[in-house]
Amino acid sequence: MFPNPSAQSFTPSSLEFAIFNEGVPSCTFYGNHAEHDVLQSITEEAIETCFPPSAEEAAEMDAA
Repeated sequence: MFPNPSAQSFTPSSLEFAIFNEGVPSCTFYGNHAEHDVLQSITEEAIETCFPPSAEEAAEMDAA
């Protein structure tokens, strides 16, 4: 089956994302709420600055 170019694009009905601490989800968000917009606007650079990778994570990234 081939995708239909005139079909409406898929838009998820619910939004779900999580913040992980050392591979463990520490905060999970469900739904589309105004307070989640603040968290979603945090840049990857800001997260990396505030939460630098551990030595193990840095070694994994270097190996990749």
